[in-house]
Amino acid sequence: MKRFFVLFAVAFAVFFPSLNGTYLYWDDSTHIINNPNLVSGDLLEFWTGEYYRLYIPMIYTVWGWLFMITASPWIYHVFNYVLHAANGTMFYRMARLTVPSAGSTVLWLATLAFMVHPLQTEPVAWIAGGRDLLSTFFALAAALVLWRATTWPWFVGATVLFLASLLSKATTAPLPVALLVIPAFRQIATRWHKATLGIWLGSAVVVMYINKMVQQADSDNLIKPLTLFERALTVLDTMGFYLQKIVVPWPLSGDYGRIPSAVVQQQMYWMPIAILLVVTA
Repeated sequence: MKRFFVLFAVAFAVFFPSLNGTYLYWDDSTHIINNPNLVSGDLLEFWTGEYYRLYIPMIYTVWGWLFMITASPWIYHVFNYVLHAANGTMFYRMARLTVPSAGSTVLWLATLAFMVHPLQTEPVAWIAGGRDLLSTFFALAAALVLWRATTWPWFVGATVLFLASLLSKATTAPLPVALLVIPAFRQIATRWHKATLGIWLGSAVVVMYINKMVQQADSDNLIKPLTLFERALTVLDTMGFYLQKIVVPWPLSGDYGRIPSAVVQQQMYWMPIAILLVVTA
């Protein structure tokens, strides 16, 4: 608990300028103040269908609960600070499990880097970025519970947490594979752990398929068909691009022109792939 309060103080100190920020026209207004189901309190609608070509009922439900308290945007900013501090706390625990030989000083430095990295500005300071934070919160909690699980209620609980993560934002779908990459996790993994990860993978496929279906119209209109080789290039480009943003986060701005067809046609992939190969080597 002490670690949480320390990290909350860090999050507040770094991101408090956003506390007075209002709803942004893009996404914040669409998903909260102009969201008819959220404003009316009819939150069940988010679980039975998509909204704005997204299926993320968990975060809509939480946003709806916050809206019932107050429509003022400050409550969402404070909610993001709390989530970020909680994620930092669990990040510390995951780092200790992943690298058991690391000292507390190294773990604290890694956690502080996680907390104040410039790429955290978007999810923490942007109200709509709360879906990333909530998804990460449930994903880290699921990983920690699974790591310590010894009886079936713990395996079930970890699975429920992972489903909550997927239903907040499905970008945590690769978590089962990520856990298997960690040597320390493989050392403690029993057949129950592996069976649970198999269930997680199946759940991730289902949730991603649902999201693909509700976003199909956008895909058909915005993304030109690519060959299998071109798809591989865009995957490598994405990995290299974000790796570079983690190591050297500049320029710190969105790049909405970097769609798959542009990456292939303009051969944008050379530098990110080179960065990826160098770091991997």
